[in-house]
Amino acid sequence: MIATLALAGCAVANDSAHKDLSAGGGGDLSSPCDGGHLCGNTGECVAASVCCSSADCTVTGQSCPGLGGTCACPAGKHVCTASNSCIPDGGCCVNADCPNGRSCTAGMCTCGAGCCADSDCPATSQTTTTSCNASSGMCAIGGCNAGWLDVNASYADGCECNDTGFGLTCGTRTPLNTVAVGGMLVRNGNLPSANEENWFSVTFAYTAAATYHPRIQLTAAAGTTMLMDLSTTCNAATCGLGGATAVLDWESKNGGDATAIMYVPTPSVGTMFIRVYQTAGPRVCASYTLTITN
Repeated sequence: MIATLALAGCAVANDSAHKDLSAGGGGDLSSPCDGGHLCGNTGECVAASVCCSSADCTVTGQSCPGLGGTCACPAGKHVCTASNSCIPDGGCCVNADCPNGRSCTAGMCTCGAGCCADSDCPATSQTTTTSCNASSGMCAIGGCNAGWLDVNASYADGCECNDTGFGLTCGTRTPLNTVAVGGMLVRNGNLPSANEENWFSVTFAYTAAATYHPRIQLTAAAGTTMLMDLSTTCNAATCGLGGATAVLDWESKNGGDATAIMYVPTPSVGTMFIRVYQTAGPRVCASYTLTITN
C-alpha cells in the first residue's frame, strides 16, 4: 500500500487511484490519475477542477492561487470565452454585450469607423451641430459658424470653407479703391453657396491721354464656369461703353496717335458696377480672381 498525504483541496490518492508506471505494467504514462491530474511539482493527484500552479490555467490572464486552488482572472476582470482571455468587467466579450448597435472589438464596444449615437460625433472645425446618421452610421455636420461652409461634405474637416464675404447684391456691393492711370487692383473671392454672387464697384481715374485704358478681367475658379456683368448703375448691364453681360474680359480704349488732329480721347467710364456669378460646375471653395487695370 502506497501512503499519500492529502493536501487541502486535493483529492486523496490511494493505491487504487494509481496506475502501474513500471515499464512493463501497461499503465498510461500520460494520465497516471483516474478522473484528475498529477501535480508535477508535488507528485500529487488532484481533482480535474483544481490547479497545482498557474501553468495549469488555460485562459490567458488567469492564475492559480496555489495547490488545490481554482484558476481565476484578476480582480476587476472576467473570462471572455470568445477570446479565451480575461477582460475588464466593463468590457465586452461578444457583440450582444454592446448597446446601440455597437460591436465588440478587442474587449471594447465600438462603432468602427462610423457612429452609433450623436455622442460619437464630437464637434469638428467651425461646426455648430453634429449628429450620427442612423441609416449610414456615419457622422454628419448639422450647421456651421457664420461665414463658414461645409462644401466638401466631409465631417472630418468640419466647415472647411471661409466665404470671402464680399457684397451679395448691388445694394450691398463691396466698394474697391480708385484705380489710377497705369495702376492695378486684384481681388480674390469665392462663391461657395448655391446661387451666390459677388458685387463690387470700382472707379477709374481719368485722363484724356491715350494711356487711359480701363480693363476688368475675371479668371474663374478651376472646374467652374464663372462670368461677370458690368454696368454704370445697379440696373441691368448695357452693352457698349457703359458695360457688358456674361463676359470674362471687358475694356474701354481708343487707339490712334494722341497728337494727331483727328485723335478722339476715350470717354471716362467713371464708376463701374461688377457682378460675378457662377453658371456651371460644382460649388467650390476655390477662388476666382478679379484683375482691374487702368
